[in-house]
Amino acid sequence: MVFKEVERIMKANGWAPVYRIGFQYHYRKAGCESPAPIPDLGGRALPIDILENLQKITGLSFSG
Repeated sequence: MVFKEVERIMKANGWAPVYRIGFQYHYRKAGCESPAPIPDLGGRALPIDILENLQKITGLSFSG
């Protein structure tokens, strides 16, 4: 799964970008304490460990 796909899922579930550091975007949702970082790897697939970390933070499923 690439950055744009993850970003689309997160935005559809109420997550909004709050800031960017280099190629890393940070998203936040009302009621959640910590921001969810997503690296934009220029069209390459995100590593599975990053997707698993995002699932823990957001509670969303990024498989498929």
